[in-house]
Amino acid sequence: MKIIAHRGASAECPENTVAAFERALEIGVDAVELDLLITKEERLVVRHDDLIRQKGSWHSIRELSFDELKEVDVGKGERIPSLEEVFDRFYGRSPLMLDLKTFGLAESLSEFLIRRKALQGVHITSFLHSEIVEIAKRIPGIERSIVVAAMPIDFEPLFRDSGTQEVSLFRGYLNETITKRLQDHGIRVRAYPVNWPEEAKRFASWGVDAIFTDDPARMQSFRKL
Repeated sequence: MKIIAHRGASAECPENTVAAFERALEIGVDAVELDLLITKEERLVVRHDDLIRQKGSWHSIRELSFDELKEVDVGKGERIPSLEEVFDRFYGRSPLMLDLKTFGLAESLSEFLIRRKALQGVHITSFLHSEIVEIAKRIPGIERSIVVAAMPIDFEPLFRDSGTQEVSLFRGYLNETITKRLQDHGIRVRAYPVNWPEEAKRFASWGVDAIFTDDPARMQSFRKL
C-alpha cells in the first residue's frame, strides 16, 4: 500500500509548505499531495483554505496578490509557496499530486505544466469533476483521479466522464465491499486521511492501493515501493 503525504508531513510542519514537503521526503513517501488555489493576478499557489487573514481582515485568496500572500505567516515562519517555487524545489524528487481546490484552475495549470514540460511524475486530482474533465481535454495523457466523500451506487459515469480509473474516498465511507466492487471494475482506490496504524492495517487488508496521511513517519511500516 502506497503512502501519500497529505499536504506534506502536515502532522509535524505547517501544511502545504516547503518545510512540510521537505520533511515528507526526508521520512520517505511514495508521493506528496498539495492543494492549489489562484491569486488575483492568476498565479497558482499552494494552499488548501480559500480564506486567509491578512493585515487584520479576512480575504479570499483570489482577492490578494502573491506579494500580499507572502506577508502571511502560516506557522513557524513558513509562507505560502507558489507552484513555481514548489516545482523548482521538488519536481523530479517525488511524484507530485496536485489537488485543484477551486473552479477555473484547469486552464492555468495545463499551461503551466506544458510550459514546464512537466507531464511525467505529476498527478491531477479534485473534488471538482468538471476540472478533471477539462484537464483530460487539455492534457489527455496526464495521470488524474477524482475525489469523493462517498461513492454513489451508480459510479460508472463519474469515471467515464473524467476518463480516469482512480478515486480517493473519505476513510469514514470506505469499506471492504466498496473497495472490492471498485477494484473489480479496474479502479484504483485511495483513502483519506488515514493517521492511525490500526486503520491503515485494515485498509491494507482490504487491498486499498494507497492512503493519504498527515503523519507519514507513523505510517512507514505500510509503505511498499
